[in-house]
Amino acid sequence: MKWHRNETGLQTCSSREIPATAAVQTQDRFRVFLVNKEGIANGKVITVNEQKAGNQFIVTSGLEGGEEIVAEGAGMVKEGQKVK
Repeated sequence: MKWHRNETGLQTCSSREIPATAAVQTQDRFRVFLVNKEGIANGKVITVNEQKAGNQFIVTSGLEGGEEIVAEGAGMVKEGQKVK
């Protein structure tokens, strides 16, 4: 259950918990922005089953682990935007 924050506000997923600030909710779906090697953000739908202590979501599907995601301000990110 570890997340590594770097200076750009990105984190690397190594578990099934993500910060609530990394998820954007639209209607009944949640989405995170994965960041590729070129620093481009691409949205991906995830499934969460609960929120822990108001600041973490438990992800049940959609993330494999090891992906870099936008951890803060995900609601301001646009598809295809360069973030680092």
